[in-house]
Amino acid sequence: MLRIRYAVFDLDGTILDSEWAHEEAKRSIIADLGGQCDIDLNYFVGRSNRDFWKTVLAKMGKEGDIEALVRLQFERVLSALRRENQSESPGLTRLLRYCRDTGRKTAVCSGSDEHFVLDVLDFLGVRSLFDVVITSKDVTRLKPAPDIFLAALDRAKIPGTCALAFEDSHSGCLSAHAAGMRCIGYTAGGRNPQNLDEADFLVSRLDDAISIMDNLEARERG
Repeated sequence: MLRIRYAVFDLDGTILDSEWAHEEAKRSIIADLGGQCDIDLNYFVGRSNRDFWKTVLAKMGKEGDIEALVRLQFERVLSALRRENQSESPGLTRLLRYCRDTGRKTAVCSGSDEHFVLDVLDFLGVRSLFDVVITSKDVTRLKPAPDIFLAALDRAKIPGTCALAFEDSHSGCLSAHAAGMRCIGYTAGGRNPQNLDEADFLVSRLDDAISIMDNLEARERG
């Protein structure tokens, strides 16, 4: 039996480069609200969008509809991705097909809302390559809490020791480790500014993980 049976992927910044679109959307919405973006956007990478907008409104001393702001953010992000015809992260489809060909399950674990996650996967044409999709509706606590990864493990009935998480953020790496999973940090060829010190392995392209998975199999089989 395979020792590594599950590959679990973060969405934004991992499956595709979308953090720029989230930043663009956040800045434009804050400007529409009459404010300036003086919040550390890097801190909120991989964290709750609802917590972000609560922080924004608190700093601006305003009340607002958090759910409406989150919906607007996702709408603008998806529009930006389509406008720029954003492609998947290099090596994603090759890695997903490798997992399928070798009998491994795959999952998406994203703190974003379900409709946005599914729209992005459809936009990239990779939705059918994932066995499990976990989003914000499936858990109470988001990253860096482990809940979202634990939900994916439970859905597939696979222990964390037999799974690898693919992440682009510090909070995501912490979440994966707290769920008992090893974590592969995606550097995007050195363009990812996030702190990935907590990752067990680093890859420049997602399909670089194929050799890591093969080596782990060989090592753990002794």
